[in-house]
Amino acid sequence: MHRIVAIAALLIGLAPGAAAHACDFGCTVSRHLDAIQQRDFERFESTLAAHGTIDFILPSGRYSDDPVAYRGMLKEWFETPGWTFDYDVLRRIEGTDLGSVLLRVRYREADRGGKPYALDHFLLLVFQKSGDRWLLVHDQNTTIPAEPAKPAAD
Repeated sequence: MHRIVAIAALLIGLAPGAAAHACDFGCTVSRHLDAIQQRDFERFESTLAAHGTIDFILPSGRYSDDPVAYRGMLKEWFETPGWTFDYDVLRRIEGTDLGSVLLRVRYREADRGGKPYALDHFLLLVFQKSGDRWLLVHDQNTTIPAEPAKPAAD
């Protein structure tokens, strides 16, 4: 009986991780971004490469390819309250084994060191196909410089 219930749960997507295996590129990108906005680290982690490196470039230019450090940093970020992550998709490219999505992100924190914090940046995510799954292998953030204030029209 338990076996039948487990099989039924897998077929309808209730088993943990089941949906991660049956997700095309667009679905994986949505899952990844929804997990960020919902601060669901387990769901987010299901979209990450399990083996090898994950290139991670911060807006400051700091680079790491350590997947353990990446997971640790992002898990800590997910657990931090008071931030929002909104985005617009600028470009999406899907090949047979690599896909990328370029986003314009509006990141806000209600309180960083006693003041509100805002960062507008480009985010480039690259996913590689592994079997029937698409997994994140590259996460690059690039700051968008603030535009100078325009003088008032006379």
